[in-house]
Amino acid sequence: MILGNLPLPNVIDSRKRKEDAFVRVKRIDWEDVGDFAAETYLGFVYWSIFTSLGVSIWYFPLWHMGISGFEAVLFVTVSPFLLGIPAVRSFVANRSSSLHFASLIALAAYLVRDPTNRLMCVGLGLGISNLTWTGQFHHAAVTNPARFQRYTLVFALGLVLSSIAKMACYANNPIWPIMKADTGGWNKTGILLAVISCVRLGQRSPTVPAVGIPMSKGKPESGMLAAVGLAGVVFGLHTLLCDSSTLILWVWDGFPVKGPLVIPHGAVTIIGMSVGLILSGQAPTSLLLGWPVFGVACLGALFLYCFAGWWGYLGGLTLGIYLMAITPHFLRASSESLTPGRVFGVAFLIYDFILLASVWVVAYAFVPGGPLLRERTDLIMITMLACIGAGIHHQQGKFLSKDDRRESGLPYQRTQSYTRATVGIFSILACVIAFLRFPTFDYTPYHPEAKLFTTGIWTVHFGIDNEMWASEIRMRDAIKDLELDVVGLLESDLQRAIGGFRDMTQFLAEDMGMYVDYGPGPNKHTWGAALLSKFPIVNSTHHLLPSPVGELAPAIHATLDIYGHMIDVIVSHNGIYHSVTTTDCRTGRGSGR
Repeated sequence: MILGNLPLPNVIDSRKRKEDAFVRVKRIDWEDVGDFAAETYLGFVYWSIFTSLGVSIWYFPLWHMGISGFEAVLFVTVSPFLLGIPAVRSFVANRSSSLHFASLIALAAYLVRDPTNRLMCVGLGLGISNLTWTGQFHHAAVTNPARFQRYTLVFALGLVLSSIAKMACYANNPIWPIMKADTGGWNKTGILLAVISCVRLGQRSPTVPAVGIPMSKGKPESGMLAAVGLAGVVFGLHTLLCDSSTLILWVWDGFPVKGPLVIPHGAVTIIGMSVGLILSGQAPTSLLLGWPVFGVACLGALFLYCFAGWWGYLGGLTLGIYLMAITPHFLRASSESLTPGRVFGVAFLIYDFILLASVWVVAYAFVPGGPLLRERTDLIMITMLACIGAGIHHQQGKFLSKDDRRESGLPYQRTQSYTRATVGIFSILACVIAFLRFPTFDYTPYHPEAKLFTTGIWTVHFGIDNEMWASEIRMRDAIKDLELDVVGLLESDLQRAIGGFRDMTQFLAEDMGMYVDYGPGPNKHTWGAALLSKFPIVNSTHHLLPSPVGELAPAIHATLDIYGHMIDVIVSHNGIYHSVTTTDCRTGRGSGR
């Protein structure tokens, strides 16, 4: 008897194999679960080191007020070029746990007081980590596809976990080298868990037999398009998704609130990242790497750039989901190259130049050729999407037919099962953090009995002190000592790679019980201005003051409800003159300082 196009015995055998695999997946292998957790944590460590480099470098041009020379440390990311040496490639494949352990020098950098030496430790650790992860990707791709799938997923899960950690710690990663115990750091705990993870993975025995992939005997292809595509994806992940507040602050437009809030909607961003990662293994590859879906992602980028509020956020969320969904596929395209050193090295070299360009758009006054990129975030976004488009073109027809035949072996099913469980846990954790951090909106000024209020303004120099430590806690203490009810912050926009995508206003506002207006967002090409107030912000508008020679000067015009009086407050950063001005809307009398 024939059922469809298959003989009945074949159908029965197929069903039996699926049922047996289902039963085996349901039997929890706790040792394998432990390995998966350790690998995910090392993914978190990688992204923590990766994102800490920019803020560590930024300390130096910040205090030199121009090019310092330390910017060259950024190029440690091109360490994968060393994979072009067969001996190095073999060493990485056989000693990956040892190299992961060596990369922890970047986490231990917080023990080094001197900023220069601390930066060198971070750079060395990142160079080792980049080499290790890319070497693992290549080795697994050509010898063990199931292991490669697992590596790509824990790599992406590490990014999700780093975003959750920053959400829990008010946009600071607790294991960064700019953190320590008295600034809210969890460095010792982070290093301990990393060491345990390295030891665990160094002791494990392979659970998946190696399956060789035939290597072409012909001339190896250049893989340049794969490298370009990976550069675009890594840049997108870093600049849009390494912090849950970034997309929201891109579309923030003041009061009354017309869009998402950092808390609680940062959890939505994390859930979206998780959905994208699940789609990477569940959605047909021909769909994810097709031009129609790429077009939707481009439309999302357009909405993110052009619209404020919910429309802009939904566009950014769409782009974020897409980036997470295609990450494993783009890693695969680069990893299967016969010249992994050249492909990964070029990918990170291109990423470095795009990253520098993304800084140039606002730092144009201090860099050579800066005016060419002045206020051109649109060009950076177009470049990122063009790179991703090149990667898609590379994969069209090359991998689609192969990948649309879904792998159904036990290792693949277990990895997918672990991934689904992990993103579920991460999503719940993000929601719990959002719930616990939800603002109370019952703030009290310092002297309500006398109906007094005190205002001030502070150029906070991007929340980094003279010794390269995060300074939010000391800033809070100073503001409390001065009993400031309304305070303007200048040079406060850290939503760039050089700032670490930190939102210092989160900690200050929640700890001191204040309303907050972040001011013009990172797509407005300013160094930032923010407003913190013990009084409700009834309305606020953001302005960019013209500055043909220097940078655009940000300004916030807000109306506060101060003891029943509608008082106008202006915070502006005008080069050599900063001001906070308050005006009584009824009498027109005002004061400033």
